[in-house]
Order: sequence, then C-alpha cells, then structure tokens
Amino acid sequence: EADELKADVFLVDRVKTTQKGTLSILSTINYAMARRVDGKPHDPQKISFKYLHYTIDDIRSTVDSRKGAMHTASPFRLILNDGFYYLLAFDDKAKAIWTFRIDRMREVKLIDEPREGLSEYSKIDMQQYTQRVFNMYNGERNRVTLSFT
Repeated sequence: EADELKADVFLVDRVKTTQKGTLSILSTINYAMARRVDGKPHDPQKISFKYLHYTIDDIRSTVDSRKGAMHTASPFRLILNDGFYYLLAFDDKAKAIWTFRIDRMREVKLIDEPREGLSEYSKIDMQQYTQRVFNMYNGERNRVTLSFT
C-alpha cells in the first residue's frame, strides 16, 4: 500500500480541523492523484465537487459557490497550513491553479478523465507559493507605492 500513499502533502503546521468527512475527502483526492493503485499503474484523474463560501452577513453561514454548480479540477498537491488541509489543483473553468480548502468541499467525486494542468503546476515554487497565498491574498502580484502626509 506504500505506493498508493502520496508524498504530495506539503506540511506547514499541525492538523486542527474536526470537520466530519474530511478524511473521506482526503482519501478520494489521494486516490485521484495516485500513480499506482493496488500495485498497478494509475493515471491521475480529475475530481468534481461543490465548494462553500462564508457569507458576509453571518460568518458562521455558508453558501455554495457558482450557485451550487460543480467545480471540476485536476488535483496536484495537498497542503496542510494553520491546521487546515488545502488542495492545490488546476481548475477546469478558470484554466489556472487554484487553492481550495478541504473542509469547504462537498460531494467530492472522481471523474474518469485524465488530469490536466501539469505545465502550470510545474512552474510553481511551493515555498514561495505557500508564503504568498497563506500569508497574504491569492491573486496577481503588483508593486505599489504608498505615500502618507
């Protein structure tokens, strides 16, 4: 079973999430990323899922992103940061690498399609990426000048 366990988990901190179903989601994602299953070669594949966002009105309430439509993504790496698992994946709709928080994912399913986005993923320096994404905001980097009186 060692071949089936992925080394694609980038550890930044300890786990503190207690979300029910997180281990099941992690198992599904790990299977999708696996290069070997039951000792046989396996082509990494896509997954689909619903993704939740917190509302502005009540920070304890969540709503489905994309009005409940399923996301389709090619998973590349699991990241553990500040006690939460994140998925680094190539999003089919955005055609870009996105970071998804695992405890906000629902109805995670395997899709029988080969994973895409390897060229975009291979350009990422994980150390720089995690510093930028988890210590600041995700998005385009810009140099700005602030002036004060």
